[in-house]
Amino acid sequence: AIDDFGMGHSSLSYIKNFPINTLKIDQSLSRDITYNLHSRKMVTSIIEMCASLNLKVIVEYIDKIQQQLLLDELGDVHCQGYLTDCQVKCATSCRKT
Repeated sequence: AIDDFGMGHSSLSYIKNFPINTLKIDQSLSRDITYNLHSRKMVTSIIEMCASLNLKVIVEYIDKIQQQLLLDELGDVHCQGYLTDCQVKCATSCRKT
């Protein structure tokens, strides 16, 4: 897994060069997806890229129902944050994945 994707130390080349199966999108990209169009498009693009590469996606810092509902529309996305007390698949009730 690549944690905190979107931070300075992560790179697209990591996805290419390392055998990963999970990518966690950092809160610096996901925190304002409900009101910042630029952030929403970036997160959407990363999720679409991961889907095409068969990578599991976890989006960090999901603490508002509006964020979760938006992510529900984007496909097979997992959420992590204060809205839930464990990492969950967005469209389901709280359960460990």
